Amino acid sequence: MPPTDPTNRSSGPREPRRQADSPGTRRNEGEPADGGKVDFGAFVSSRVRSSAEKFKGESDRPAERPVSRRAPVPTRRDAGAPSEPAVTPATPRERPRRYWRDAAGETPDASTRRPADEDAVPEDGGRGGNGDNPLVAWYHENREGRPWLLPALIAAAVVLLLLIVFLLTRFGGGGSEPTPTPETHPVIESSTAPAVVGTPPPPTNTQPTPTETPRTGGDNQRGELSSEDSSAVALLATPGAEGQIARACPERCLVRVPNGAETSTLLSQLGTRPSFAGDSWQWLVATPDTISRIEQADPNVVLVDTDAETLKLYAVKSPVDVVSEDAVQVFGRILDDIDSYRIVETESVPADVGDLTSAGYVVSKLAPAPSGSHPASASLPKLSGIDAGTLSPLVSADNITATIKDLQAMGSADGAGVGSRYYSLGGNQMAADYLFQKLESYGARVWYEDFVTPDGLLLVNVVGELPGSDTSKIYGVMAHLDTTATIPSISPGADDNATGVAASLEIARVLGGYQLKYPVRIVFTNAEDSGLLGSDAWAKRAVAEKTPIEGVFNIDSVGSARKGPVMVLNGDAKSAWMSDLMLRINDAYGFGEEISALQSDAIVADDNYVRAQGIESIMIARELFGESPYHHTANDLSENVSVPHVVVATQVVLLAMAALVQ
Repeated sequence: MPPTDPTNRSSGPREPRRQADSPGTRRNEGEPADGGKVDFGAFVSSRVRSSAEKFKGESDRPAERPVSRRAPVPTRRDAGAPSEPAVTPATPRERPRRYWRDAAGETPDASTRRPADEDAVPEDGGRGGNGDNPLVAWYHENREGRPWLLPALIAAAVVLLLLIVFLLTRFGGGGSEPTPTPETHPVIESSTAPAVVGTPPPPTNTQPTPTETPRTGGDNQRGELSSEDSSAVALLATPGAEGQIARACPERCLVRVPNGAETSTLLSQLGTRPSFAGDSWQWLVATPDTISRIEQADPNVVLVDTDAETLKLYAVKSPVDVVSEDAVQVFGRILDDIDSYRIVETESVPADVGDLTSAGYVVSKLAPAPSGSHPASASLPKLSGIDAGTLSPLVSADNITATIKDLQAMGSADGAGVGSRYYSLGGNQMAADYLFQKLESYGARVWYEDFVTPDGLLLVNVVGELPGSDTSKIYGVMAHLDTTATIPSISPGADDNATGVAASLEIARVLGGYQLKYPVRIVFTNAEDSGLLGSDAWAKRAVAEKTPIEGVFNIDSVGSARKGPVMVLNGDAKSAWMSDLMLRINDAYGFGEEISALQSDAIVADDNYVRAQGIESIMIARELFGESPYHHTANDLSENVSVPHVVVATQVVLLAMAALVQ
């Protein structure tokens, strides 16, 4: 967290005001006060500019507050389990129009059958009901005294039948020539690998399965990963023989493929996405099996590098009027050169792009390899079908601990010690790649939004979105990923702000297990401790793209072990409804936090720059800058963090978000 605004230093940060405790003992975390339904109208804070209209009827809402921003009231249901969808009983299968009896005739009634009496004389004169058949008549007239006649006739019939069968076999096309095998067709034609032959299985659905082309391009790499698409097309079920590029790839490689609708759909069906896409080409990290399948569909696959690490890789697009490529040569080692694009490996990250951008080049960071497939959102339960209180126990203290330790080690010599995420050091981009893959593994659609610092470094914000059925509103959770310290190379930033990042990841993981009404964006901003540069770039971009952001919870330094259950919220009059919602959640579910809801311009964090762009936002913290002896020092370590305090802060924000997007 940065220092307070120097222009308001005279006022200073206000002393956090604690909410008065209600009589009685503290309740268990996550339990409503009365054990039943919650009336949130009773929990309006007198110290916060009232936002009770958020929970009142529409007629009581002030005119300046749009109806769309009303927060749904979270209540505890009698049954916490999700309601089961109604099951439509299977329609009984219609019987065939004709049973075998209909085809063969009904069995004659026993009363109509004649007794089997050899001496009985049939009405037709003993001819067995055969009428005037000459052969039968001849037999009846000559059978007297010739007992051998019947066997002789039977033998003659057998010989005649065998003769007919022989003649048909010999002259009717059934000779010694084998029956021809039905012609087969390749599953996927390929000019670079042998065709895979075999009769394709019959389609299970005569209608084509629609697939969505991943949103990619430039630095806004919004490639979507969908296991639903990857399982829908039977055409890709059988891998083909390895092509030339697949055979040259040891485990995972960087390859270039055409950037067309067909290739993008194919990648989506294969459960992967590009690391960068621009104009006619896209670059992706893929296994030999994936490369082989792409080769079968399109021969224009190029092996760029057998190393799958993208940490130091950038895409450089030349301006139309470029005269010399010297600036690109100096920038780094060129791995691929096609049209106006170069894939360049730099010596260090974040890369200094000042010379390139000033010359008109566009530089973008390649995203890391895909993290793997995830459950299709359509198969998940609806968040609206559960009791919000049941989400609290899903927050994992182990996950939070692991994330804090992983982040504090970024950039360390052995990857496990004390490192730094300072904006100009390699650990910063390592952390960004780490968070990109984490969010993707939770079912979010993830992309980088880059910006250039005043000293010319290309930094990235990491943005992930959990899908929602109604995209008219989007809610956000924010945390800065960078650190600072007196010695920048030793800047672990466990509390400031690995705790906020860990809380945001857990919120993404839990909500990613449900179908949401409104999308949720998880935003990891960069260079907060060096001028709030990332939040400023993100907010301006969101406004320029007319993204309907309704509110953002900025989580920053929530792991203090010194101040007990104190939580500080800071916003302004327009965002007071968010603070009020958290107060109600805290009281209704008995978290027992002593929450101070402020509206101070002297407290400066990422949410200030978000509000400056007209997006309503509040900060959630435990210790402000200057209060903690660890912040911005080499001692901001995981052992000085209270994980239980991080867990509770995560739970309160999680339930507030759930109330908004269920």
